[in-house]
Amino acid sequence: MDEAKRILMISITAAALASVLNTVGGVAFHSRLLVINGLTCIANLVVIISNAYFYRKELEPEDLDHPFGHAGYSLSASVLTLLVYAFILGLGVDEVLNPSRYSVAGMAWLVPLIVAGLYTVSVITVRRLGEQFVTYSNVTTSEIAESLVALAVLPLAHYVSFEIDRLGAAAMLIYLAYQVITNSKAILYKVTGPAPPRSVSEGLTKDISSMGVKVKDLKLRSVGDNYVAGYVIIEAPPTESVEAAHELADKIEIMALEKYNVKLVVHIEPERA
Repeated sequence: MDEAKRILMISITAAALASVLNTVGGVAFHSRLLVINGLTCIANLVVIISNAYFYRKELEPEDLDHPFGHAGYSLSASVLTLLVYAFILGLGVDEVLNPSRYSVAGMAWLVPLIVAGLYTVSVITVRRLGEQFVTYSNVTTSEIAESLVALAVLPLAHYVSFEIDRLGAAAMLIYLAYQVITNSKAILYKVTGPAPPRSVSEGLTKDISSMGVKVKDLKLRSVGDNYVAGYVIIEAPPTESVEAAHELADKIEIMALEKYNVKLVVHIEPERA
């Protein structure tokens, strides 16, 4: 937990600094591209703070309302990420369509250079926390792309025409829309509770069979980003005592959780001839 807090603080600090730099830079250097970047940076800051909250909720123990734990909170973080960025997308469109003329300052390119470095640090560190931050990490990668585009565009906007700055802002919004659509599809699929990779079910079946019993049925579903729940029906010899059957069920449940991160309910039936 201490390591996770340290990683989160690094990412939050980087996002906060990037938000201030892009927003203030956009206003001070008269760049709509930087203003759009600033809006997405503010969204990014809101998202990383909310992700930290949901990450803590996900680690809470089981309770009456959540008998299988709180793994689903990882999807709450992903959904909120998309909602925030979709809102920013709407604000950005309004900013880009503003027809007034402006002049981009010559020093504007310094802002995206610094911001790209900050977000690179943020993405590298937060990915160490696992799958629950994958949506945040993917969307934050777009912040790096935005900064690199701004770094190339702003000198041209200063020396050639402010319209280049506005076109760059429009390109950023198109890329952001692509990120929102792509990640929405992935999240909608996860909400359905799909089966985990076949390697999980095949590995479980093999390990359970190696304990001398037959797997009659195995059903697994993904819960959140990195958690699996399900049940297995096994057939044990009819001569097996109740005590021995319970010990076997406990052994299978522990193995499934420790080796595959699967919360498994084991049902034992007598083996049929």
